[in-house]
Amino acid sequence: MNPSLPVPELYPAPPAPPAAASATPAAIAPPAPRTKRRRRLRGEPVFPVTWDPIRLSLAALMLISIGRIHQQLPILAVFKPGILLTLVSMGLAVALPKAVRLKDLFKTWPVKRVAWIVGIAILMAPLGLNASASLTFLMEVYLPNIVFFALLVIASRNAGDARFLIGSYVASLAILVYLSLFVWGSRSFGGFERMASNIMYDANDLGTLFTAGLPLCLLFAQTSKGVARYFGYAVAAGGPATIALSGSRGGFIALIVTGVGLLAMAPRITWGRRFAIIGIAVAMMAAFAPEGYLAKMQTIINADEDYNLTSSTGRVEIWKRGLTNLAPRPLNGVGISNFLRAQWVNQQYTESGAPVRAMSPHNTFLQIAVDLGVPAALIFLSILYGGTIGLIRIRNKLPASWLRENATRRFIYIACSYLPVSFMGWAAGAFFVSHAYLPPFYILVAFFAGTLVLLKEERRKDRQLARG
Repeated sequence: MNPSLPVPELYPAPPAPPAAASATPAAIAPPAPRTKRRRRLRGEPVFPVTWDPIRLSLAALMLISIGRIHQQLPILAVFKPGILLTLVSMGLAVALPKAVRLKDLFKTWPVKRVAWIVGIAILMAPLGLNASASLTFLMEVYLPNIVFFALLVIASRNAGDARFLIGSYVASLAILVYLSLFVWGSRSFGGFERMASNIMYDANDLGTLFTAGLPLCLLFAQTSKGVARYFGYAVAAGGPATIALSGSRGGFIALIVTGVGLLAMAPRITWGRRFAIIGIAVAMMAAFAPEGYLAKMQTIINADEDYNLTSSTGRVEIWKRGLTNLAPRPLNGVGISNFLRAQWVNQQYTESGAPVRAMSPHNTFLQIAVDLGVPAALIFLSILYGGTIGLIRIRNKLPASWLRENATRRFIYIACSYLPVSFMGWAAGAFFVSHAYLPPFYILVAFFAGTLVLLKEERRKDRQLARG
Protein backbone atom coordinates (compact mmCIF):
# COMPACT_ATOMS: atom_id res chain seq x y z
CA MET A 1 0.00 0.00 0.00
CA ASN A 2 1.29 3.39 -0.97
CA PRO A 3 1.16 5.57 2.17
CA SER A 4 1.04 8.75 0.14
CA LEU A 5 -2.32 10.41 0.27
CA PRO A 6 -3.85 12.81 -2.21
CA VAL A 7 -3.76 16.39 -1.00
CA PRO A 8 -6.24 18.85 -2.47
CA GLU A 9 -4.66 21.45 -4.68
CA LEU A 10 -4.33 25.03 -3.51
CA TYR A 11 -7.43 27.07 -3.96
CA PRO A 12 -7.11 29.62 -6.72
CA ALA A 13 -7.22 33.16 -5.45
CA PRO A 14 -10.27 35.20 -6.52
CA PRO A 15 -9.54 37.58 -9.41
CA ALA A 16 -8.49 41.05 -8.33
CA PRO A 17 -11.00 43.86 -9.00
CA PRO A 18 -10.13 46.20 -11.91
CA ALA A 19 -8.21 49.31 -10.98
CA ALA A 20 -10.14 52.57 -10.89
CA ALA A 21 -9.68 54.85 -13.87
CA SER A 22 -8.68 57.76 -11.73
CA ALA A 23 -7.67 57.93 -8.09
CA THR A 24 -9.49 60.25 -5.79
CA PRO A 25 -7.95 61.77 -2.68
CA ALA A 26 -10.00 59.35 -0.59
CA ALA A 27 -8.70 56.42 -2.64
CA ILE A 28 -5.07 57.25 -1.97
CA ALA A 29 -5.49 58.29 1.65
CA PRO A 30 -3.49 56.22 4.13
CA PRO A 31 -5.44 53.50 5.98
CA ALA A 32 -7.03 54.44 9.26
CA PRO A 33 -5.07 53.38 12.32
CA ARG A 34 -6.12 50.05 13.77
CA THR A 35 -8.40 50.45 16.75
CA LYS A 36 -9.29 47.99 19.47
CA ARG A 37 -12.54 47.32 17.66
CA ARG A 38 -10.69 46.52 14.46
CA ARG A 39 -8.33 44.17 16.31
CA ARG A 40 -11.28 42.34 17.81
CA LEU A 41 -12.65 41.72 14.34
CA ARG A 42 -9.76 39.32 13.77
CA GLY A 43 -11.58 36.91 16.08
CA GLU A 44 -14.75 37.15 14.05
CA PRO A 45 -16.94 36.15 12.35
CA VAL A 46 -18.35 33.17 14.22
CA PHE A 47 -20.68 30.87 12.35
CA PRO A 48 -24.07 30.63 14.10
CA VAL A 49 -25.12 27.36 15.69
CA THR A 50 -28.36 25.64 14.75
CA TRP A 51 -30.01 24.28 17.88
CA ASP A 52 -32.07 21.34 16.66
CA PRO A 53 -32.95 17.87 17.99
CA ILE A 54 -30.37 15.81 16.08
CA ARG A 55 -27.39 17.95 17.04
CA LEU A 56 -28.56 18.10 20.65
CA SER A 57 -28.96 14.31 20.74
CA LEU A 58 -25.47 13.87 19.28
CA ALA A 59 -24.05 16.29 21.86
CA ALA A 60 -25.71 14.24 24.59
CA LEU A 61 -24.28 11.06 23.05
CA MET A 62 -20.84 12.71 23.11
CA LEU A 63 -21.24 13.37 26.85
CA ILE A 64 -22.05 9.69 27.29
CA SER A 65 -19.28 8.37 24.99
CA ILE A 66 -16.45 10.62 26.22
CA GLY A 67 -17.68 12.16 29.48
CA ARG A 68 -19.34 8.89 30.57
CA ILE A 69 -21.60 10.77 32.93
CA HIS A 70 -23.94 7.77 33.15
CA GLN A 71 -21.22 5.84 34.97
CA GLN A 72 -20.87 8.57 37.57
CA LEU A 73 -24.67 8.79 37.96
CA PRO A 74 -25.84 5.16 38.14
CA ILE A 75 -29.50 6.14 37.79
CA LEU A 76 -28.76 7.11 34.18
CA ALA A 77 -27.12 3.75 33.43
CA VAL A 78 -30.44 2.00 34.06
CA PHE A 79 -31.79 3.53 30.85
CA LYS A 80 -28.75 2.47 28.76
CA PRO A 81 -28.32 6.02 27.48
CA GLY A 82 -25.68 5.14 24.88
CA ILE A 83 -27.95 2.77 22.99
CA LEU A 84 -31.00 4.97 23.55
CA LEU A 85 -29.35 8.14 22.24
CA THR A 86 -27.87 6.28 19.26
CA LEU A 87 -31.34 5.05 18.28
CA VAL A 88 -32.84 8.52 18.84
CA SER A 89 -30.15 10.15 16.67
CA MET A 90 -30.67 7.59 13.92
CA GLY A 91 -34.41 8.11 14.07
CA LEU A 92 -34.03 11.88 13.85
CA ALA A 93 -31.69 11.53 10.87
CA VAL A 94 -34.40 9.52 9.08
CA ALA A 95 -37.30 11.71 10.19
CA LEU A 96 -35.51 15.00 9.46
CA PRO A 97 -33.51 14.37 6.28
CA LYS A 98 -32.91 18.09 5.73
CA ALA A 99 -31.17 18.31 9.11
CA VAL A 100 -28.34 16.07 7.86
CA ARG A 101 -26.37 15.64 4.65
CA LEU A 102 -26.48 11.94 3.92
CA LYS A 103 -24.80 12.50 0.54
CA ASP A 104 -21.67 13.66 2.36
CA LEU A 105 -21.18 10.38 4.24
CA PHE A 106 -18.85 8.80 1.68
CA LYS A 107 -17.72 12.04 0.07
CA THR A 108 -14.25 11.90 1.63
CA TRP A 109 -11.56 9.22 1.63
CA PRO A 110 -11.16 8.95 5.46
CA VAL A 111 -14.77 7.75 5.78
CA LYS A 112 -14.25 5.24 2.99
CA ARG A 113 -11.19 3.84 4.73
CA VAL A 114 -13.03 3.52 8.02
CA ALA A 115 -15.66 1.58 6.05
CA TRP A 116 -12.90 -0.73 4.76
CA ILE A 117 -11.76 -1.43 8.32
CA VAL A 118 -15.33 -2.14 9.42
CA GLY A 119 -15.81 -4.44 6.42
CA ILE A 120 -12.63 -6.35 7.28
CA ALA A 121 -13.73 -6.68 10.91
CA ILE A 122 -17.08 -8.15 9.85
CA LEU A 123 -15.73 -10.44 7.14
CA MET A 124 -12.87 -11.78 9.24
CA ALA A 125 -14.90 -12.34 12.42
CA PRO A 126 -15.98 -15.90 11.41
CA LEU A 127 -12.34 -16.75 10.64
CA GLY A 128 -11.05 -15.70 14.06
CA LEU A 129 -10.37 -17.76 17.14
CA ASN A 130 -13.91 -17.28 18.43
CA ALA A 131 -16.53 -16.07 15.96
CA SER A 132 -19.21 -15.74 18.65
CA ALA A 133 -17.08 -13.44 20.81
CA SER A 134 -16.14 -11.31 17.79
CA LEU A 135 -19.73 -10.94 16.59
CA THR A 136 -20.92 -10.06 20.10
CA PHE A 137 -18.26 -7.37 20.40
CA LEU A 138 -19.15 -6.04 16.95
CA MET A 139 -22.83 -5.70 17.75
CA GLU A 140 -22.53 -4.41 21.32
CA VAL A 141 -19.46 -2.15 21.15
CA TYR A 142 -17.83 -1.49 17.81
CA LEU A 143 -20.73 -0.97 15.41
CA PRO A 144 -22.57 1.46 17.77
CA ASN A 145 -19.39 3.54 17.84
CA ILE A 146 -19.23 3.43 14.04
CA VAL A 147 -22.86 4.55 13.82
CA PHE A 148 -21.99 7.48 16.09
CA PHE A 149 -19.07 8.28 13.81
CA ALA A 150 -21.31 8.24 10.72
CA LEU A 151 -23.90 10.46 12.40
CA LEU A 152 -21.22 13.01 13.29
CA VAL A 153 -20.12 13.13 9.64
CA ILE A 154 -23.57 13.72 8.17
CA ALA A 155 -24.57 16.16 10.95
CA SER A 156 -21.69 18.54 10.12
CA ARG A 157 -23.53 20.52 7.46
CA ASN A 158 -21.57 23.72 7.97
CA ALA A 159 -18.92 25.33 10.16
CA GLY A 160 -21.46 26.08 12.90
CA ASP A 161 -22.50 22.44 13.17
CA ALA A 162 -18.89 21.26 13.21
CA ARG A 163 -17.98 23.78 15.91
CA PHE A 164 -21.00 22.76 18.00
CA LEU A 165 -20.05 19.07 17.87
CA ILE A 166 -16.44 19.87 18.72
CA GLY A 167 -17.79 21.91 21.61
CA SER A 168 -19.62 18.84 22.89
CA TYR A 169 -16.26 17.00 23.05
CA VAL A 170 -14.82 19.98 24.97
CA ALA A 171 -17.80 19.86 27.36
CA SER A 172 -17.13 16.14 27.91
CA LEU A 173 -13.55 16.93 28.84
CA ALA A 174 -14.80 19.61 31.23
CA ILE A 175 -16.74 16.92 33.11
CA LEU A 176 -13.60 14.78 33.39
CA VAL A 177 -11.53 17.77 34.55
CA TYR A 178 -14.03 18.49 37.32
CA LEU A 179 -14.18 14.87 38.43
CA SER A 180 -10.40 14.55 38.38
CA LEU A 181 -9.78 17.70 40.40
CA PHE A 182 -12.62 17.52 42.90
CA VAL A 183 -14.21 14.05 43.02
CA TRP A 184 -11.80 11.23 42.33
CA GLY A 185 -9.26 10.67 45.05
CA SER A 186 -5.68 9.44 44.85
CA ARG A 187 -3.81 6.37 46.02
CA SER A 188 -0.22 5.36 46.57
CA PHE A 189 1.23 3.40 43.67
CA GLY A 190 4.87 2.32 43.57
CA GLY A 191 5.96 5.02 46.03
CA PHE A 192 4.11 7.97 44.53
CA GLU A 193 0.57 9.28 44.50
CA ARG A 194 -1.65 9.01 41.46
CA MET A 195 -5.33 9.14 40.60
CA ALA A 196 -7.33 6.34 42.16
CA SER A 197 -9.06 3.81 39.95
CA ASN A 198 -12.63 4.67 39.03
CA ILE A 199 -15.41 3.04 37.09
CA MET A 200 -15.15 5.52 34.21
CA TYR A 201 -11.56 5.43 32.98
CA ASP A 202 -8.21 3.93 33.76
CA ALA A 203 -5.79 6.71 34.62
CA ASN A 204 -3.67 5.90 31.55
CA ASP A 205 -6.68 6.34 29.23
CA LEU A 206 -7.18 9.93 30.32
CA GLY A 207 -3.85 10.99 28.85
CA THR A 208 -4.93 9.93 25.36
CA LEU A 209 -8.34 11.60 25.70
CA PHE A 210 -6.88 14.91 26.79
CA THR A 211 -3.89 15.11 24.47
CA ALA A 212 -6.29 14.57 21.57
CA GLY A 213 -8.72 17.06 23.11
CA LEU A 214 -6.43 19.97 24.05
CA PRO A 215 -6.09 21.18 20.43
CA LEU A 216 -9.86 20.79 20.03
CA CYS A 217 -10.33 23.06 23.04
CA LEU A 218 -8.18 25.72 21.38
CA LEU A 219 -9.99 25.21 18.06
CA PHE A 220 -13.32 25.70 19.79
CA ALA A 221 -12.10 28.75 21.72
CA GLN A 222 -10.60 30.48 18.69
CA THR A 223 -13.73 29.98 16.59
CA SER A 224 -16.07 31.17 19.36
CA LYS A 225 -16.67 34.38 21.25
CA GLY A 226 -17.93 35.44 24.65
CA VAL A 227 -18.38 32.78 27.33
CA ALA A 228 -17.77 29.91 24.89
CA ARG A 229 -14.30 31.24 24.08
CA TYR A 230 -13.26 31.42 27.73
CA PHE A 231 -14.82 28.03 28.40
CA GLY A 232 -12.62 26.44 25.73
CA TYR A 233 -9.49 28.02 27.16
CA ALA A 234 -10.44 26.98 30.71
CA VAL A 235 -10.88 23.33 29.74
CA ALA A 236 -7.58 23.45 27.83
CA ALA A 237 -5.88 24.70 31.00
CA GLY A 238 -7.45 21.92 33.07
CA GLY A 239 -6.22 19.18 30.73
CA PRO A 240 -2.54 19.20 31.81
CA ALA A 241 -3.62 19.21 35.46
CA THR A 242 -5.70 16.07 34.86
CA ILE A 243 -2.84 14.36 33.04
CA ALA A 244 -0.54 15.15 35.96
CA LEU A 245 -3.05 13.75 38.47
CA SER A 246 -3.35 10.56 36.41
CA GLY A 247 0.36 9.84 36.97
CA SER A 248 0.53 8.32 33.48
CA ARG A 249 3.95 8.33 31.85
CA GLY A 250 2.36 7.63 28.49
CA GLY A 251 0.10 10.63 29.01
CA PHE A 252 3.15 12.74 29.89
CA ILE A 253 4.92 11.71 26.67
CA ALA A 254 1.77 12.39 24.65
CA LEU A 255 1.44 15.82 26.26
CA ILE A 256 4.98 16.69 25.19
CA VAL A 257 4.15 15.65 21.63
CA THR A 258 1.01 17.79 21.73
CA GLY A 259 2.95 20.75 23.11
CA VAL A 260 5.54 20.56 20.33
CA GLY A 261 2.73 20.29 17.79
CA LEU A 262 1.01 23.37 19.19
CA LEU A 263 4.23 25.35 19.06
CA ALA A 264 4.60 24.52 15.39
CA MET A 265 0.97 24.66 14.22
CA ALA A 266 -0.90 27.27 16.29
CA PRO A 267 -2.43 29.53 13.62
CA ARG A 268 -1.28 33.13 13.30
CA ILE A 269 -0.24 33.41 16.95
CA THR A 270 2.96 35.13 18.02
CA TRP A 271 5.72 32.98 19.43
CA GLY A 272 5.30 34.75 22.73
CA ARG A 273 1.71 33.57 22.99
CA ARG A 274 2.63 30.07 21.89
CA PHE A 275 5.17 29.80 24.68
CA ALA A 276 2.60 31.35 27.04
CA ILE A 277 0.22 28.47 26.24
CA ILE A 278 2.98 25.97 27.04
CA GLY A 279 3.84 27.93 30.19
CA ILE A 280 0.25 27.74 31.43
CA ALA A 281 0.25 23.98 30.83
CA VAL A 282 3.48 23.56 32.81
CA ALA A 283 2.13 25.75 35.62
CA MET A 284 -1.09 23.72 35.84
CA MET A 285 0.87 20.47 35.99
CA ALA A 286 3.15 21.87 38.69
CA ALA A 287 0.17 23.06 40.72
CA PHE A 288 -1.70 19.75 40.67
CA ALA A 289 1.02 17.12 40.24
CA PRO A 290 0.87 14.54 43.06
CA GLU A 291 3.78 13.78 45.33
CA GLY A 292 6.60 11.95 43.58
CA TYR A 293 5.33 12.86 40.09
CA LEU A 294 8.58 14.30 38.77
CA ALA A 295 10.61 11.34 40.03
CA LYS A 296 8.19 8.96 38.36
CA MET A 297 8.41 10.80 35.03
CA GLN A 298 12.21 10.64 35.19
CA THR A 299 11.98 6.85 34.97
CA ILE A 300 11.01 7.32 31.31
CA ILE A 301 14.67 7.94 30.48
CA ASN A 302 16.02 5.62 33.18
CA ALA A 303 13.88 2.53 32.80
CA ASP A 304 16.38 -0.24 33.54
CA GLU A 305 14.25 -1.65 36.36
CA ASP A 306 10.84 -0.69 35.03
CA TYR A 307 8.28 -3.49 35.13
CA ASN A 308 7.34 -2.79 31.51
CA LEU A 309 10.78 -4.08 30.53
CA THR A 310 11.34 -6.78 33.14
CA SER A 311 7.96 -8.32 34.00
CA SER A 312 6.11 -11.02 32.07
CA THR A 313 3.05 -8.77 32.30
CA GLY A 314 4.92 -5.63 31.24
CA ARG A 315 4.28 -3.97 27.92
CA VAL A 316 7.35 -5.33 26.12
CA GLU A 317 6.46 -8.97 26.87
CA ILE A 318 2.80 -8.34 26.02
CA TRP A 319 3.84 -6.91 22.65
CA LYS A 320 6.11 -9.89 21.98
CA ARG A 321 3.28 -12.32 22.70
CA GLY A 322 1.00 -10.29 20.43
CA LEU A 323 3.47 -10.49 17.54
CA THR A 324 3.84 -14.22 18.15
CA ASN A 325 0.06 -14.65 17.80
CA LEU A 326 -0.01 -12.45 14.71
CA ALA A 327 2.71 -14.42 12.87
CA PRO A 328 0.49 -17.37 11.79
CA ARG A 329 -2.40 -15.05 10.80
CA PRO A 330 -0.87 -11.94 9.20
CA LEU A 331 -3.74 -11.30 6.76
CA ASN A 332 -6.88 -11.97 8.78
CA GLY A 333 -5.70 -11.73 12.40
CA VAL A 334 -7.20 -13.58 15.34
CA GLY A 335 -10.56 -11.81 15.10
CA ILE A 336 -11.80 -8.55 16.56
CA SER A 337 -11.59 -8.49 20.36
CA ASN A 338 -9.68 -11.79 20.44
CA PHE A 339 -6.28 -10.45 21.52
CA LEU A 340 -6.75 -11.83 25.04
CA ARG A 341 -8.21 -15.11 23.80
CA ALA A 342 -5.14 -15.69 21.62
CA GLN A 343 -3.03 -15.63 24.79
CA TRP A 344 -5.30 -18.20 26.41
CA VAL A 345 -5.09 -20.48 23.37
CA ASN A 346 -1.31 -20.14 23.16
CA GLN A 347 -0.65 -20.14 26.90
CA GLN A 348 2.88 -19.27 28.00
CA TYR A 349 4.51 -20.03 31.34
CA THR A 350 7.10 -18.41 33.58
CA GLU A 351 10.35 -20.12 34.55
CA SER A 352 8.66 -21.35 37.73
CA GLY A 353 5.94 -23.03 35.69
CA ALA A 354 3.18 -20.56 36.55
CA PRO A 355 0.94 -19.51 33.63
CA VAL A 356 1.52 -15.99 32.32
CA ARG A 357 -1.59 -13.88 32.87
CA ALA A 358 -3.33 -12.83 29.65
CA MET A 359 -3.19 -9.05 29.23
CA SER A 360 -4.78 -6.46 26.97
CA PRO A 361 -2.45 -5.20 24.21
CA HIS A 362 -1.57 -1.80 25.73
CA ASN A 363 -0.85 -0.62 22.20
CA THR A 364 -3.60 0.44 19.82
CA PHE A 365 -1.63 -0.27 16.65
CA LEU A 366 -0.62 -3.76 17.74
CA GLN A 367 -4.21 -4.38 18.84
CA ILE A 368 -5.69 -3.73 15.43
CA ALA A 369 -2.91 -5.63 13.65
CA VAL A 370 -3.30 -8.77 15.79
CA ASP A 371 -7.10 -8.64 15.78
CA LEU A 372 -7.76 -7.70 12.14
CA GLY A 373 -4.50 -8.39 10.32
CA VAL A 374 -1.75 -6.32 8.77
CA PRO A 375 -3.86 -4.91 5.87
CA ALA A 376 -6.37 -3.40 8.31
CA ALA A 377 -3.52 -1.95 10.37
CA LEU A 378 -2.04 -0.31 7.26
CA ILE A 379 -5.42 1.25 6.41
CA PHE A 380 -5.69 2.48 9.99
CA LEU A 381 -2.23 4.05 9.75
CA SER A 382 -3.08 5.67 6.41
CA ILE A 383 -5.98 7.51 8.05
CA LEU A 384 -3.62 8.68 10.79
CA TYR A 385 -1.11 9.79 8.15
CA GLY A 386 -3.78 11.82 6.37
CA GLY A 387 -4.97 13.38 9.60
CA THR A 388 -1.46 14.61 10.37
CA ILE A 389 0.79 15.05 7.32
CA GLY A 390 -2.11 15.40 4.88
CA LEU A 391 -3.82 18.14 6.88
CA ILE A 392 -0.53 19.94 7.50
CA ARG A 393 0.07 20.05 3.74
CA ILE A 394 -3.41 21.40 3.17
CA ARG A 395 -2.98 24.07 5.84
CA ASN A 396 0.35 25.16 4.37
CA LYS A 397 -1.35 25.80 1.02
CA LEU A 398 -4.28 27.77 2.41
CA PRO A 399 -3.93 31.56 2.17
CA ALA A 400 -3.69 33.32 5.53
CA SER A 401 -6.43 35.67 4.30
CA TRP A 402 -8.91 32.88 5.03
CA LEU A 403 -8.68 33.83 8.69
CA ARG A 404 -10.49 37.08 7.86
CA GLU A 405 -12.69 36.28 4.84
CA ASN A 406 -15.72 34.55 6.40
CA ALA A 407 -16.70 32.18 9.19
CA THR A 408 -16.39 29.00 7.14
CA ARG A 409 -12.93 29.77 5.79
CA ARG A 410 -11.73 30.90 9.19
CA PHE A 411 -12.96 27.63 10.71
CA ILE A 412 -11.30 25.54 7.97
CA TYR A 413 -7.95 27.27 8.40
CA ILE A 414 -7.95 26.90 12.19
CA ALA A 415 -9.24 23.30 12.00
CA CYS A 416 -6.45 22.38 9.57
CA SER A 417 -4.01 23.84 12.12
CA TYR A 418 -5.27 22.07 15.24
CA LEU A 419 -6.67 18.73 14.01
CA PRO A 420 -3.20 17.44 13.01
CA VAL A 421 -2.00 18.15 16.55
CA SER A 422 -5.01 16.24 17.93
CA PHE A 423 -4.09 13.24 15.80
CA MET A 424 -0.44 13.50 16.93
CA GLY A 425 -1.42 13.63 20.59
CA TRP A 426 -3.86 10.76 20.18
CA ALA A 427 -1.27 8.61 18.37
CA ALA A 428 1.38 9.22 21.03
CA GLY A 429 -1.03 8.29 23.82
CA ALA A 430 -2.55 5.37 21.90
CA PHE A 431 0.86 3.75 21.65
CA PHE A 432 0.51 2.83 25.34
CA VAL A 433 -3.22 2.02 25.60
CA SER A 434 -5.80 -0.13 23.78
CA HIS A 435 -8.06 2.33 21.93
CA ALA A 436 -8.50 0.70 18.51
CA TYR A 437 -12.29 0.40 18.82
CA LEU A 438 -13.13 3.22 21.24
CA PRO A 439 -14.83 6.47 20.13
CA PRO A 440 -12.01 9.08 20.38
CA PHE A 441 -10.18 8.09 17.18
CA TYR A 442 -13.38 7.86 15.14
CA ILE A 443 -14.59 11.18 16.51
CA LEU A 444 -11.36 12.80 15.32
CA VAL A 445 -11.80 11.18 11.90
CA ALA A 446 -15.38 12.49 11.74
CA PHE A 447 -14.12 16.03 12.43
CA PHE A 448 -11.40 15.47 9.81
CA ALA A 449 -13.94 14.33 7.22
CA GLY A 450 -16.29 17.22 8.01
CA THR A 451 -13.45 19.69 7.50
CA LEU A 452 -12.61 18.13 4.12
CA VAL A 453 -16.24 18.47 3.00
CA LEU A 454 -16.25 22.16 3.91
CA LEU A 455 -12.93 22.55 2.09
CA LYS A 456 -14.31 20.99 -1.09
CA GLU A 457 -17.32 23.30 -1.03
CA GLU A 458 -15.12 26.39 -0.72
CA ARG A 459 -12.99 25.11 -3.58
CA ARG A 460 -16.08 24.73 -5.73
CA LYS A 461 -17.12 28.30 -4.93
CA ASP A 462 -13.70 29.58 -5.94
CA ARG A 463 -13.89 27.70 -9.24
CA GLN A 464 -17.28 29.23 -9.95
CA LEU A 465 -15.93 32.68 -9.11
CA ALA A 466 -12.94 32.15 -11.37
CA ARG A 467 -15.26 31.24 -14.25
CA GLY A 468 -17.11 34.51 -13.65
